Order: sequence, then C-alpha cells, then structure tokens
Amino acid sequence: MAKKIDYLAEEIIQVLEQNHGKPYAEEKRAELSGKDRFQVLVWMNTLDKKNLETLANRLSISPDALDITRNTVRAL
Repeated sequence: MAKKIDYLAEEIIQVLEQNHGKPYAEEKRAELSGKDRFQVLVWMNTLDKKNLETLANRLSISPDALDITRNTVRAL
C-alpha cells in the first residue's frame, strides 16, 4: 500500500516539478510520503527562496505569510 501524502506536501511536489523537473520532484515525493503536516512544515524550511515564492503563489498567500509560518515552526 502506498503511503499517503499530505496536501501541503503535494503542493510542494508540484512546485518542485515546475521548477526542477519531474525526476527531482518524484525523489522528494518519496521523501515526503507518510509525513504528517507538521513534519512537512519542518521540511519546507529546506526550500530556497524561488521555491518558497512559487509555493506561496500556488497557495494564494503572500511570501511574507509563508515566512511567518516557517519562522513559527522553526521556533517550536
């Protein structure tokens, strides 16, 4: 049975596919599969500025709002 993938993780995968291609995105899909939302939020801190901006746009939030979330997660 395939591991579930969180909604946010799926959005990240789509960003990675757009910015880096399908092979890279599929590698990260395997890494993110089975992670819960908090673990995905922690993992999201590995993304660079371009991917974070693309993700924020995809989620219809400002890059600043996404940074606030990332900073909060890092503090926990």
